[in-house]
Amino acid sequence: MVLMRWFRQVGAVAALCLVALSSGCQSGEPLVPREVYQKVNDDGREHTYDTAWQNIRKLNADIPEGDYTITAEQSLLIASQMERLERGSAGAQRSNAVSSFIEEIAESAVKRSDQENVLVLTSVSVALQESFDAGDFSEARFSALEAHVIARHLSTTP
Repeated sequence: MVLMRWFRQVGAVAALCLVALSSGCQSGEPLVPREVYQKVNDDGREHTYDTAWQNIRKLNADIPEGDYTITAEQSLLIASQMERLERGSAGAQRSNAVSSFIEEIAESAVKRSDQENVLVLTSVSVALQESFDAGDFSEARFSALEAHVIARHLSTTP
């Protein structure tokens, strides 16, 4: 029993490291790929708003399907779109605040079961939609980042 607990803890730490590295949560490393945020910046603000609305609704519809790799990619695009709407332009999102937030979410995700993470992901995606609909793009951006980290964790757990 103790051995099983030890293996589970080692697995959780390994999963946390994988999420941290694959999400680019180290300060200075880009979280959002250049081609994503350049595309978002090239789109007009109205187009970004319209496609973000569609992408958020699609994200909420896709979560029950269980393909968390796609969910992680979608939520990262949405985070970039929210940054564009919030600040006027999108970037790599490599600030210390974003890195700290991602590390905190990744640590929490590792401590929860997959079923609990799916429930949290569902709740976060609803909060994302509500923040977006209210025009709170900053809050929506962090909800999208949280969805990204949780979905990435779910896509990498066996």
